[in-house]
Amino acid sequence: MIGDQNDQSGTVGFLVGIVVLVFAGIFFSLLVDKRFQFSSGKVSLEEDVQEGKLRVEKMKFRVEAARELWKKTVQPFEGQEAELRGKRDELRAATRELAGLRDRSEALEGEILAGEDEFLAYRNQYRQQARVAAAGEELAELVSRNGRTYRDVTIRRVTAAGVEIEHSQGISRLRPEDLGEEWRERFQWHPEEAAKPAAPAIKAAEPEEAPLAGEESEVAPTAEEVAKQAEARKLAGLRRDVSEARRFLQKAESELARARAEARNSRAKSVPGSLETWADKVKRMESTRTQFRTQYDAALARLAAVAPDDSLLRKPEP
Repeated sequence: MIGDQNDQSGTVGFLVGIVVLVFAGIFFSLLVDKRFQFSSGKVSLEEDVQEGKLRVEKMKFRVEAARELWKKTVQPFEGQEAELRGKRDELRAATRELAGLRDRSEALEGEILAGEDEFLAYRNQYRQQARVAAAGEELAELVSRNGRTYRDVTIRRVTAAGVEIEHSQGISRLRPEDLGEEWRERFQWHPEEAAKPAAPAIKAAEPEEAPLAGEESEVAPTAEEVAKQAEARKLAGLRRDVSEARRFLQKAESELARARAEARNSRAKSVPGSLETWADKVKRMESTRTQFRTQYDAALARLAAVAPDDSLLRKPEP
C-alpha cells in the first residue's frame, strides 16, 4: 500500500513537473516573443523618425526655393499697379501738354511768318528810301576795295546793281562787291535781290545820260512810288494773315465738331492711338478754337484799320 502511494505521488509529481515545464516554456516563449516585438518596434520607430527628418529637410528646401522664387518673380511687382496708374496719369497730362504745345507751335509759326513778312517789307522800304535819299550826295573822295580813288564824287543813283557816281574823271558805276562793308550795309545789297528780275524802269522827269557800255539802264523809283509799294506789300501781308487765321480757325472748328460727335457716339472713351479721352480732346479743341478765333479777330481788325472796304471783311466768318 505504502508502495502504491509512493508510486502515485511520484506520478503526480512527474505530471506536475511536466505541467510546470510546459508553462515555463510557454512563459519563456512569450517573453522572447515580446522582446522580439519590442526590438522590431524600436527599429521601425527609429526608421520612421529618420524618414520624418528627411521629409522635414525636403520641405525646408522646398520652402526656401519657393521663397527665392517669390522674391525674384512676385515681390518686384508688388505695388506696381498704383505706380502704373500714376504713370498713366502722367502720360495723359503729358499728351495734353504736347497737344497744347503743338497748337502753340503752329500759332508761333504763323506769327514768325507774319513777322518775317513785316521785316522784309520794312527792309525793302528802308532800302528804297536809303537809295533814293543818297542821290545827289557829295563826297570828297571814294576809295574802292581794289584801291582805286575817285575824287569830287557825286552819287547820281543807287540801284540793285550798284552805285552810279560822277567824279572828276567822268562817270562810273561801282558794283556792290567793289565797295566796302559799310556801303553794302547802308544800301542793303543782298544776293537774293540781284537774283530777282529787275523792276520795269520808270522814266525820270529829266533826261538821263546814256548808261556806260555794258551796263543796264535802271531808274530808281520815287519816294511816292516806294511808299505805294510798301503800302501794297503791307496790305497783301494783312490779307494773307486774315486768310491763314481763317484757315486755322476752320480747321479747329472741324476737329472740334468731330471730337464732339465721337464723344457722343463712340463706344471707345479714348482717342485711337492716344491716352487722351474724347472728352479731354473736346476741351482742348474748344480752347484751341478760342485761341484761333482771337487771332482771326485781331487779323480782321488790323486789315480793317488799313482797308475798311476790303472784300475779305465782307465774307461770312467761319
